Amino acid sequence: MLASIIAHGYLDAAYAYSIMSGGTLMLINFLGLAFFWKLIFIKKSVVLAIFGLTAKYIFLVAALWGLSQMPWLKPVGFIVGFASLPIAGLAQVFFKKLLN
Repeated sequence: MLASIIAHGYLDAAYAYSIMSGGTLMLINFLGLAFFWKLIFIKKSVVLAIFGLTAKYIFLVAALWGLSQMPWLKPVGFIVGFASLPIAGLAQVFFKKLLN
């Protein structure tokens, strides 16, 4: 979110939209993975695991394909947004270790 605000202030709006799109897609991907893994551990079903992961990746590919067709999408901004969740997680772990 912060990267999107900075990009909107210093670059054009297309970079801000691309960063927000990448971050949102990564968040949806992460939430889908968490939901399916929780369901898999509760049900203990191999078929459900295969279905869930396959459906998640089909959604991810469809979303990436749809976003790649958008004329305003900037690949660098999208990659920054898509990488924001792992970077935020690593930063949180680093600062938590630093404070303790």
